[in-house]
Amino acid sequence: MPIPMREWIKVKADVAIIGGGIAGLAAGISLLQNGLKVAVVEDGGSRKAASWINAGTIALQNKVPQIQDICLAAIRVWAELDQNLNGATHYMRAGGHRVACNDDQIEALHQRLVELKSHGVDCEIVEGPEVRKRTPWFSQDVLATSYCQYDGMASPLRTRMALMNAFARLGGLRIASHVQAVESANKTTRLVTSDSHVVEANYVIIAAGAWNTEVSRMFGRPIRTDLKVNILSVTERTSQFMKGSVTTHAGGKFTLKQFANGSCILGGGYSGVGSLENNVADIDIHELQKNLQAQCEVVPGLESLLLVRTWAGFSETAFSFRPVLDSIDDDARVWIILTGDIGFTLGPLFGRMAADAICGHATPRFKNSLRLSENV
Repeated sequence: MPIPMREWIKVKADVAIIGGGIAGLAAGISLLQNGLKVAVVEDGGSRKAASWINAGTIALQNKVPQIQDICLAAIRVWAELDQNLNGATHYMRAGGHRVACNDDQIEALHQRLVELKSHGVDCEIVEGPEVRKRTPWFSQDVLATSYCQYDGMASPLRTRMALMNAFARLGGLRIASHVQAVESANKTTRLVTSDSHVVEANYVIIAAGAWNTEVSRMFGRPIRTDLKVNILSVTERTSQFMKGSVTTHAGGKFTLKQFANGSCILGGGYSGVGSLENNVADIDIHELQKNLQAQCEVVPGLESLLLVRTWAGFSETAFSFRPVLDSIDDDARVWIILTGDIGFTLGPLFGRMAADAICGHATPRFKNSLRLSENV
């Protein structure tokens, strides 16, 4: 749509990135390292996006098998990212336990074991009394666990701050606003923002998470995603008792981990309420109670801890649990990143791959599996 005339602050960049979360910042850093000028446009005031509202889980066992190779590659990138940022993400890979509390869930563990081993990932299933010997913090309700050494975690807040600092050090420009209109002509895209910026760029990366549908519509190719409202809780600090491991549930009920400072972070499959229209994400008290009950039934030691904070925020859920990295225009100048609700695990990898696509670098063998479907 035409941009109305007024006093604008004009910015020229090689690449404009819409969305300043994990994926967007990772893409920006890679592009800057390749000598390109980059501007990130994001509405940074609400802190309701998934890069702020997630439990920091970086794992294999709680992902669908169709994207196993992608997740393995993403975990390797996380290790490199943390090293490059001098440990600022607090990434730790101490392994993870996936718990089963009934026969169906035990069967699911065994099926997952077969799938992981087919990709060269060693896992181990522990059943019966041996569960308490190895993981004494689990209750008698836990009938079996599977252990995978690739499961790990990082601090979402520290990761995003470290990426923002690295982006700024490399000379990246961050515009704290949101895109209101888009105009494309002569292989140049102009983004007009709510704070009177006009950003002109040769390439655009859309990494707006829950707002991807809204943003892609401005480019004439609305990409459908569904909205999820995450609920996250943090406890008071306590002594270390989970040995740095990640806990996930075979029924998809929750994720649990304990950070280095002793706080436990409780996330998982129970949703809050809200909508993008009014930019409100809130806690559903009944769903929160279910989440806390499920976690305490598995780890009784949580019952005596005080909750310091519980909050809610938005994330996207990609169709068919299939992430996407693809161009949405004929000239391959506008790229979109869809990582669904596993964006924290995939974000650094997808950001790097988006940058590689623009720079003309080689991409991993699974790149073709990330293309948009014709009916999306």
